[in-house]
Amino acid sequence: MHPFDDNEMTTLEVIDATLAGEAVEPEYAELAELTLILAGQRPVPTPAFSDALDDRVARRFARSAASRNAGTSIWSTAQAITSIAPSSRK
Repeated sequence: MHPFDDNEMTTLEVIDATLAGEAVEPEYAELAELTLILAGQRPVPTPAFSDALDDRVARRFARSAASRNAGTSIWSTAQAITSIAPSSRK
């Protein structure tokens, strides 16, 4: 189940198709035109802003990868210890 009704989904599909350069049904021509007008008015980020954003994203992913690797190492170590430890069950 998705949170959109059929009309909302159709609207989003028309917008996506228009932005992708695909043709849409004539009944959606006004929506397609509005989509293109608004897309044309979109501000373009400066190279400095784009670079700063890329750096922030790269740092965030680096932390996530380090956290995942640390957790994996601990889990692997715990598994290894329990596999070689004598069993207390009899």
